[in-house]
Amino acid sequence: MKPIAIILFLALLTLDARSVFCAPPLPPKDDSFSDEALIIRWRQKKITIADIEAETQVELAVNREDQIWKFFKELVKPGDDIWSFKSPTGTWEHNMGWQGYAIFRNEKLIYAYTTLRN
Repeated sequence: MKPIAIILFLALLTLDARSVFCAPPLPPKDDSFSDEALIIRWRQKKITIADIEAETQVELAVNREDQIWKFFKELVKPGDDIWSFKSPTGTWEHNMGWQGYAIFRNEKLIYAYTTLRN
C-alpha cells in the first residue's frame, strides 16, 4: 500500500463514518398522527364490554361472533379502561372517518377495534 493511501485510510478510521459517507440525520419522527396519538385525541367516553355488546346503533354495534371482537375482549384485563373513539366530522366528510373502541392500560393504547370506516 502506498504511504498516501495508508494516511488516507487511517484518517478515515478516525472520522465518524456517518459524516463522511451518509446523508445528514433525519429529523425526529412526528408521531402526532400515529394511530395511537389519533385514537387518544379522539376518545369520547369510557364504556364497558356489556354496554358495547348491548349497543343497537348500526355504526357502533359489534358482531359478537367476529373473531377480532373476541380477541379484543380477551385482551381486557382488570384495571383496563375501554373507550369509544370517533374521528372528527371533517374526516367523515372527506371519506377518512374512523370509529370504534380502544383498550387502554395505564393510559397506553393496547388495542383498538374499529366498528366503522369510510
